[in-house]
Amino acid sequence: PFEAETDARDTLEMTPAERLDRWKRSLLDLSKRNRLLNLRPSATALPVFCPDIAALEDMIAGGARIAMISPPPQRTAEGAIDPTLRLLRQGEDLDRTFAEEALARGELVVNADARTLEKGAIELYRKAKADFEEGGSNTLYLALGMLRWTPAGSKTAYRAPMVMLPVRLERRSAASRPKIARHEDDPVFNLTLLEMLRQDFHLTFPELEKGLPRDGQGVDIRRVWSLVRARVRDVPGFEVVEEVALSTFSFAKYLMWKDLADRTETLKTAPFVRHVIDTPRDVYAGGAAFLEPNRIDREIDPAALMAPLNADSSQIVAIHASGGRGDFVLEGPPGTGKSETIGNIIAHNLGLGRRVLFVSEKMAALDVVHDRLKKAGLGDFCLELHSARANKRAVLAQLDEAWSNRSERSAEEWERRARRLGGMREALN
Repeated sequence: PFEAETDARDTLEMTPAERLDRWKRSLLDLSKRNRLLNLRPSATALPVFCPDIAALEDMIAGGARIAMISPPPQRTAEGAIDPTLRLLRQGEDLDRTFAEEALARGELVVNADARTLEKGAIELYRKAKADFEEGGSNTLYLALGMLRWTPAGSKTAYRAPMVMLPVRLERRSAASRPKIARHEDDPVFNLTLLEMLRQDFHLTFPELEKGLPRDGQGVDIRRVWSLVRARVRDVPGFEVVEEVALSTFSFAKYLMWKDLADRTETLKTAPFVRHVIDTPRDVYAGGAAFLEPNRIDREIDPAALMAPLNADSSQIVAIHASGGRGDFVLEGPPGTGKSETIGNIIAHNLGLGRRVLFVSEKMAALDVVHDRLKKAGLGDFCLELHSARANKRAVLAQLDEAWSNRSERSAEEWERRARRLGGMREALN
């Protein structure tokens, strides 16, 4: 707590530019702890030997499901199986023909013994599933190609993934080994690596920031590698290596950093954001006005409060305040009806003709509110951007469904019900 208070006090003493810089540094991790800049083999970072990485990407882009297998066991001079099953370094001792034949069969050789592979694959499957259920976004990628780089003044080399191919692991049963399959997200270049190269080595790759070059099936992997090789050719300690790894990575904080870095002036059009950046010492003048609960019946006409879910007086005050132009923070411990209040705030503001963006770090919170709105008959007004339905085809299907099911009910029906509710309220009072 003391450190948090000290940090907040230090931030208040800064200039707006220094404040923004502090926030951006906290969001963008360019240290060696970040596996997007320093990927090391581990239980959840499986090294893969693939003799034709471009063919692998084409297969996955074409919809193939790829099984994972271990390399053949090494044998001693007597011909017995070596009990150590010595792990191989990116194919240096692996029979290339074995890997090529495996790929032709739809199998990918992972440089791990059978037990380690099975354990690692199951662990990755569970972690990727948990990440998606919690955050609503895919975190599992095949890293295609690595940039081996050495910081200035250092002799230690690090490996950073380059092309990030989003994949998912599929299991037919609890006893089956997961298979690699294509995910709906688009492949991207490692954006954290691009930013590190820009900041630390003054290298820019505008052709990779806007999208990756394509070939007949998917990404033109060799073209990407050629672009990077040409740009880092004269940088000591830099080398593009044709390696592959399967692991989980998160870009969430990078995207927040990107917004702060590129859209500062746009963000500052919001009064509260402008206040936090420019004048955090001053009292914020844009706070919402709240009614006292005992004035609700006198000042809020039932027809003017479009709240289809249950709400007590404190929640009604918040719902009513959301219809104004002020800003406020609504707090409450678990079990106090926050999801109902959020649902009512969304419904009320939809009724006022507004568009509402509901954002949450946890996917479960989005799902709970969405379910409540659907049960209240407002599902057609909700566009899911947080789940497996967030791809282009699903979004168009949602829009088509909403248009087809648009309500024919009149405003008179709402007025009639509101008058009835008002009469019931007066009778109870």
